[in-house]
Amino acid sequence: MSFKGQYKDVLSSFSIQHKCSPYFGTWNCRGSQVFTTAAEYIADENLAHVYTPDLRGHGDYAARRGDIDYLGQHDDDLMELIDKIKSTHGDTKLIMGGHSAGGGTSLRMLTHKYDQYISGYLLLAPFVHFMAPIMKKSKGETESNNKAHMGTMIKLMIFNGFWMKKWNHQTVLSVNHIESDNPSKLNFLSYRLFMSRLPRNYKKSLRSIKKPTLVLVGDKDEEFEHTAYEPLFSKHTQGARVKTIDNATHDGLLSNADSFEAIKEWIADMKEKDI
Repeated sequence: MSFKGQYKDVLSSFSIQHKCSPYFGTWNCRGSQVFTTAAEYIADENLAHVYTPDLRGHGDYAARRGDIDYLGQHDDDLMELIDKIKSTHGDTKLIMGGHSAGGGTSLRMLTHKYDQYISGYLLLAPFVHFMAPIMKKSKGETESNNKAHMGTMIKLMIFNGFWMKKWNHQTVLSVNHIESDNPSKLNFLSYRLFMSRLPRNYKKSLRSIKKPTLVLVGDKDEEFEHTAYEPLFSKHTQGARVKTIDNATHDGLLSNADSFEAIKEWIADMKEKDI
């Protein structure tokens, strides 16, 4: 399906049908194809009707891959998608999910007015923030091929503190994945896109978790420090359940049978409690 985003641009969203589940999920990843296996499992198990949007700047139909018009535009696009889901399916329960930077995008919603329409959050190896303790402490500890341009990042953060946004198109992350590992088809991320995929204040977002929230991370995660998630979420919120998945890499988490079982149990628990 397609939906009108901010400025009425046509954006794409992959929809996987359910049978009779009252739950609807919108999952944010690097591109809608990333979540296909997990989305099909969730739908086939009748856990939820799943929407996996290609966020603006990602995927085959992006007008400008790696860039958006302004910081926070994804928030507005997701509001449009939520409105589309609610108008199509009526009064239903919505789970917001995300993998990696999609988890960061989901965390942004916790301090957004549209949080009132969300019944729960599913965060898969979420990129909480580059200032959060989930980051690997040294380059030698990570196998990531991405290159962050921290000098440019810090400079633009300072500029934006003074409402100077003229240079927000500049690249702050170079993406070096091989094509098969890069379904979003990105070679770079601009400052305004990169920062749109992180909570404005990650500690405030975590403290805002009041609804059922499941956090999954693999013990073989190459991007983030998996042991940091449980103490981080425990410190700032009492509403999140953190589970480590054995033998799961960062992307492998999305096709791991133990991940699927944890998601199934979590949604079943929400249904039982009528959340």
